Amino acid sequence: MGPSGAGAAIITTYFLILIFCAFLSLVFAFLLRRSMGWLRAEKIWQWALAGTGLALPMAWAVRWASRATDVIGLQGVWRQVAVFLFLGVRGIAERHVLLALPAAAATSALLFLIHRAFRQESKS
Repeated sequence: MGPSGAGAAIITTYFLILIFCAFLSLVFAFLLRRSMGWLRAEKIWQWALAGTGLALPMAWAVRWASRATDVIGLQGVWRQVAVFLFLGVRGIAERHVLLALPAAAATSALLFLIHRAFRQESKS
């Protein structure tokens, strides 16, 4: 169904991460913004590079959490909470972790533009 190829895979991954893993997207944005403020990063490439670097440990954390939920054997409501909070992109974290890197770079660049726009508005 739909287009195939690397571009389509990246866009599909980006969509899945933003929709099915909204909680982790917010955590990613929070951690990135805090670290970039602490480092006083003022360039878009710095944000994109840092976001790409932040994506790997977050993907490993999702992989660990998904395996931990299987070992613990969460059932019922607790399983649903785990899926809602951090297991929405379990398949990506387990099998296609490198697809998250371009999505993280794109998200980081977008967050930089938002950060810059609000920072300039507050200075006025």
